[in-house]
Amino acid sequence: MYTVHYSFITATIGEENKLKALLKSLTSQTYLNYEIIVVDQNEHERVLHLCNNYENIKYIHSSNRGLSLARNIGIRNARGEYLVFPDDDAILPHDFLENANITIQKFPGMFIFSGIVLTLEKNKPFSRYMDFVSEEITYSNYSKFLSTTMIIRHQVFDKLNGFDEEMGVGARWGGSEETELLLRALEAGFRAYYTESLIAFHPEINFSELAWVQVIHKGYNYGLGRGALFRKLIDSSKWGWMLWQWVFSLIKSIGGIVMACIQGHWKDAARHFGAFWGRIVGFALAKTTRFKSTYS
Repeated sequence: MYTVHYSFITATIGEENKLKALLKSLTSQTYLNYEIIVVDQNEHERVLHLCNNYENIKYIHSSNRGLSLARNIGIRNARGEYLVFPDDDAILPHDFLENANITIQKFPGMFIFSGIVLTLEKNKPFSRYMDFVSEEITYSNYSKFLSTTMIIRHQVFDKLNGFDEEMGVGARWGGSEETELLLRALEAGFRAYYTESLIAFHPEINFSELAWVQVIHKGYNYGLGRGALFRKLIDSSKWGWMLWQWVFSLIKSIGGIVMACIQGHWKDAARHFGAFWGRIVGFALAKTTRFKSTYS
């Protein structure tokens, strides 16, 4: 078994308290051949002071904001053969890289890996699409893929020119940046694998505790990214599939609205409505070939 060097790349803004827990989990890894890169988009210096408590953290400050932009900055400064992108409010088990190394050695033909994300509060899958069945990721099960556990070979970014900086939190299209990258990678011939051995923990979003405007806004931003995703990639060889995925996403939103209303879950209904409208707007306004990246 050869030694793989990893780079953890975390973009952060406004989550320094939760970032502390993430950094503790990263610096406690039992596999030791890795580096940590923190791209800080805050205006204060609290994250810098936090990172100074550790010896193996590369701190980078960016005055420009955007999740995909920050990740591309981290990628340009990364030395790892494989890159990992934990959210700043996530926690990784101490054996995460040990399990990653085993999986990578077992599947040498794969360039991208992803695993299951469990909620910190209830220890259940973060997404209804996730399960404990390991399998290759294709166009039929791409919804299993989440960025919190994704591990990607560095050369994939050299080929794809990084993340699309118009997508993701803080950008024009507020989500689906990792899915957009995955689908471009599949189109380019890179293979991806979902494994139950890669586990991360992430706080659950309790929409009942949010104000109505926040619920609708979160749903809208998610839908905006999803709609833009399918429109941006509709000029690929899978254009018919992309169009159907967009239509199907609208049907799912309508179904979510109806079910939430029947059950009396009004904020869930509002969230699904926000997502429905966002998917329409994102698809209508996103350009088919527009791609923005400062990676190269």
